[in-house]
Amino acid sequence: MDIHNLSTFQKEIQEIGFKNPKIKFNSGLIKIVTLPFFDDIIFQLVLWTLSLTFLFNNSLLFPSIIFFGLSCYYFYMNFIGWDICQIDFNTKNIYFKNRIFILNLSRKIFGIRSKLAFSDINTFGYKQGTLIKSGLYLNDNRFYIVLNSKYDPSIIISQFKSEKDAQNLASILKKFNLPKEHIIV
Repeated sequence: MDIHNLSTFQKEIQEIGFKNPKIKFNSGLIKIVTLPFFDDIIFQLVLWTLSLTFLFNNSLLFPSIIFFGLSCYYFYMNFIGWDICQIDFNTKNIYFKNRIFILNLSRKIFGIRSKLAFSDINTFGYKQGTLIKSGLYLNDNRFYIVLNSKYDPSIIISQFKSEKDAQNLASILKKFNLPKEHIIV
């Protein structure tokens, strides 16, 4: 059953009561803000500290380069999910931006759009683990809400630590059925 009313959507979201991400409702606008996880920030700071420590010790230049590369990879994989997603029903668009300027810049460089029309959306879903498969499985316990569009690669809307929360939000977004134009605000 599809949801055709913004207030019905708001009631379903409030019944679940997500702690992270924060979902805010304004007139004709839904804002999904993902908050950082404490353990991610601590691990990132440890990687940067090790990298700088090895860099200032001239005899350990090679481990410094390895830790710096690892910290850049971890930074991208962890903090790409810090998106602020705005679903605007007045203009029928979805806007994406990240709190971190470098990640917004990388989206522009790689040609990933930060604005999508409702008609460009195929489906919403969720995915477990890392987005780029490699030998490092640092984020296998993460669940991402993913928007699949017609023309662009998958875009991350939010990240969760529990599969149940990710599955609930993905199913609500599927029921809301954004590509249809008959939504009552």
